[in-house]
Amino acid sequence: MRILKFASLVFAALMIFGFTRTAEAQVSRPDLEMQKITVSPLQPAVGQRVTITIQAVYHGLVPLYQSDSLTSKHLLIGDLSIDAGAGSILSITPSQATPLNDGQTFTYTYVGLFPTPGVKDILLDIDYDNILQEQIENNNKISTQITVWNLYDLPDLTLQSVAVSPDNPQKGSDTTLTVTGKYTGPEPLKSRQGIGTMNATLPDFVQSGEPVLAPVPIADQPLASGSGFTYTYHGSFTASGAKNLLFVTDSAGELIESNESNNSIAATVSIAEAEQPTPPEPQTPAVPATSTPPVILPAPSGNADLDALRERLARLHLTITDVERSVIADERARNVAVQTALVNRLLGQILLQVEKQGQAWYLDPISRLRYYLKDGVTAYQALQAFGLGISGKDLAKIPVGIDSRAAGTDSDGDGLIDLLENALGTKADQADSDGNGANDKAEVLAGSNPSGTGTTSYDTALTQRLEGRILLQVEGQGQAWYVHNGRRYYMPDGEQAYQIMRYLSLGITNKDLTGIPVGSFE
Repeated sequence: MRILKFASLVFAALMIFGFTRTAEAQVSRPDLEMQKITVSPLQPAVGQRVTITIQAVYHGLVPLYQSDSLTSKHLLIGDLSIDAGAGSILSITPSQATPLNDGQTFTYTYVGLFPTPGVKDILLDIDYDNILQEQIENNNKISTQITVWNLYDLPDLTLQSVAVSPDNPQKGSDTTLTVTGKYTGPEPLKSRQGIGTMNATLPDFVQSGEPVLAPVPIADQPLASGSGFTYTYHGSFTASGAKNLLFVTDSAGELIESNESNNSIAATVSIAEAEQPTPPEPQTPAVPATSTPPVILPAPSGNADLDALRERLARLHLTITDVERSVIADERARNVAVQTALVNRLLGQILLQVEKQGQAWYLDPISRLRYYLKDGVTAYQALQAFGLGISGKDLAKIPVGIDSRAAGTDSDGDGLIDLLENALGTKADQADSDGNGANDKAEVLAGSNPSGTGTTSYDTALTQRLEGRILLQVEGQGQAWYVHNGRRYYMPDGEQAYQIMRYLSLGITNKDLTGIPVGSFE
């Protein structure tokens, strides 16, 4: 009996000891744990370069010296076409010289492009052959899904407006600039892709902090199609005068869009001098500060239209960038004798320098000089400088031009963007404003009245006389139009003007361009 009791005690002790040793062995086992999958850009388009990074971490009381458990894996990445060479990278290959230590992370990186659209499964299961005896065996796998945009159904970012607060900012005073944009797309935007950064040209503006994006899209709180977003800048202007502002989003092309030409917006804000304190001595009146230099008018040329243009340029005090000055100086240095016949034939045209970098030039019919249109800011300067006032009655005598490439929202789907409908007085939310069975675009092109009955009587002589001119609708809100090939094209702002002018441009060789003298806004 005693022998049995002794044997039982020995067996129990062995069991306890053995269990404890087994538990210790399990605790001391290493472990590979998958942590996260990062896809950049998160919502790529077909053919867009994409980087997939999968991160894991190693846990263990002793370092890991072999790489076979890391290279033994099961991988799914849809139909990603991986780049040759550097397209697949393991961040660390454990060895005696470079072991993987406790708590150290490592990554698998795959770079390539998806040739087809749709939902793509991404999955990685490491130590797939159970080479490493681990503490936990079910945390070696991680997966997610992404959507690849179809090139025929792409998203779009549009910058719509710039607001300045207060309405009449002064030099040195706190000023807020708010840029409003809109996202549209077949799916919500799930990250900062495309709107994460805004390139801003803000002359004499000192920011008091980083610009603020709101809202910030994330996977759980995406930006729905049709939703707006804002970028807010806080700071102050250090100098008075007219400031030409330019904002550009997605300049790096992170988001492949259906329209890449509406990612920028230009605006001009007038900054007043700070109010001067009341002078203590009444006999010494304060001299109000001014931000506007004296107007020095050029000598009369004998041409009334040319004199009016020169006077307008002098009063506007327009400025250009150093880049523009350099381009203008180079072109002036290349100028040869004026080719009068060529100038006469191209008056009013937008000329695209096809043999260089695609620079655009406007050949003004009045000064007979070509002016460099660098971007939306300079296009806005062109509207100010060359705009010819016209009544609504006379404007209606010129047929309306419609370019399908014009950027903007078309709420009713009638082929006319909302901005153009507002300028024409038609209803932006109704494809058939007058309810006669024909949509607004069809009536505009046919010369009938889209807002009522009757047809429009066009004036061919007036249209030909104003060919190539920029017209400002003086009885409205100063809407700008460019007359080209017998039709008038609406230019709601500087950036749209720049794009429309480029769409309607005429290619020209460097040799021919040297025969046309160069003007400047300064």
